Amino acid sequence: MKRSSSIVLVHGNERPTYRADYIYEKAFDAFYKVHHAAASWAVARARCEAEGTALLVPASLDEADSMPVLTANILTRYQGVFVGMHDLKS
Repeated sequence: MKRSSSIVLVHGNERPTYRADYIYEKAFDAFYKVHHAAASWAVARARCEAEGTALLVPASLDEADSMPVLTANILTRYQGVFVGMHDLKS
Protein backbone atom coordinates (compact mmCIF):
# COMPACT_ATOMS: atom_id res chain seq x y z
CA MET A 1 0.00 0.00 0.00
CA LYS A 2 1.42 3.41 -0.99
CA ARG A 3 0.69 6.80 0.56
CA SER A 4 0.20 9.99 -1.38
CA SER A 5 -0.81 12.01 1.58
CA SER A 6 -3.57 9.53 1.01
CA ILE A 7 -3.48 5.93 -0.21
CA VAL A 8 -2.56 4.48 -3.60
CA LEU A 9 -2.53 0.73 -4.12
CA VAL A 10 0.35 -0.98 -5.91
CA HIS A 11 0.25 -4.69 -6.69
CA GLY A 12 3.21 -7.05 -6.62
CA ASN A 13 6.59 -5.63 -7.61
CA GLU A 14 5.24 -2.88 -9.85
CA ARG A 15 7.03 0.44 -9.74
CA PRO A 16 4.88 2.86 -7.74
CA THR A 17 3.10 5.46 -9.84
CA TYR A 18 0.40 7.97 -9.13
CA ARG A 19 0.01 11.26 -11.01
CA ALA A 20 2.70 13.03 -13.00
CA ASP A 21 2.45 16.11 -10.76
CA TYR A 22 3.30 14.12 -7.60
CA ILE A 23 6.80 13.06 -6.62
CA TYR A 24 7.58 9.69 -5.06
CA GLU A 25 9.86 9.54 -2.04
CA LYS A 26 11.19 6.02 -1.64
CA ALA A 27 12.38 6.60 1.95
CA PHE A 28 8.78 7.06 3.09
CA ASP A 29 7.07 5.01 0.38
CA ALA A 30 4.85 8.03 -0.26
CA PHE A 31 3.89 10.54 -2.94
CA TYR A 32 4.00 14.31 -2.35
CA LYS A 33 2.82 17.43 -4.11
CA VAL A 34 3.17 21.07 -3.15
CA HIS A 35 0.40 23.32 -4.42
CA HIS A 36 1.76 26.71 -5.42
CA ALA A 37 -1.38 28.77 -4.85
CA ALA A 38 -2.06 29.99 -1.32
CA ALA A 39 -5.27 28.65 0.21
CA SER A 40 -7.10 28.34 3.47
CA TRP A 41 -7.02 24.98 5.24
CA ALA A 42 -10.51 24.12 3.99
CA VAL A 43 -9.68 24.98 0.37
CA ALA A 44 -6.36 23.12 0.55
CA ARG A 45 -8.15 20.06 1.92
CA ALA A 46 -10.76 20.25 -0.87
CA ARG A 47 -7.99 20.50 -3.51
CA CYS A 48 -6.30 17.39 -2.16
CA GLU A 49 -9.56 15.46 -1.92
CA ALA A 50 -10.41 16.43 -5.51
CA GLU A 51 -7.13 14.78 -6.54
CA GLY A 52 -7.89 11.67 -4.51
CA THR A 53 -5.40 12.48 -1.76
CA ALA A 54 -5.34 14.21 1.62
CA LEU A 55 -3.36 16.91 3.34
CA LEU A 56 -0.02 15.70 4.65
CA VAL A 57 0.02 14.11 8.07
CA PRO A 58 3.57 12.85 8.65
CA ALA A 59 3.58 9.17 9.60
CA SER A 60 6.80 9.53 11.62
CA LEU A 61 9.15 12.07 13.13
CA ASP A 62 11.64 11.22 10.36
CA GLU A 63 9.07 12.12 7.71
CA ALA A 64 8.22 15.38 9.50
CA ASP A 65 11.93 16.25 9.81
CA SER A 66 12.38 15.61 6.07
CA MET A 67 9.79 18.17 4.95
CA PRO A 68 12.41 20.94 4.46
CA VAL A 69 14.35 18.63 2.12
CA LEU A 70 11.21 17.56 0.25
CA THR A 71 10.17 21.21 -0.28
CA ALA A 72 13.64 22.65 -0.94
CA ASN A 73 13.13 22.87 -4.72
CA ILE A 74 10.18 25.26 -4.37
CA LEU A 75 12.02 27.54 -1.96
CA THR A 76 14.00 28.86 -4.92
CA ARG A 77 10.73 30.48 -6.10
CA TYR A 78 9.01 31.25 -2.79
CA GLN A 79 10.06 32.58 0.60
CA GLY A 80 8.53 29.70 2.51
CA VAL A 81 5.98 26.97 2.79
CA PHE A 82 2.89 27.31 4.95
CA VAL A 83 1.90 24.26 6.92
CA GLY A 84 -1.48 24.55 8.61
CA MET A 85 -2.79 22.95 11.76
CA HIS A 86 -6.28 22.75 13.16
CA ASP A 87 -8.34 21.42 16.01
CA LEU A 88 -11.52 20.85 14.02
CA LYS A 89 -11.66 17.16 14.88
CA SER A 90 -10.60 17.30 18.52
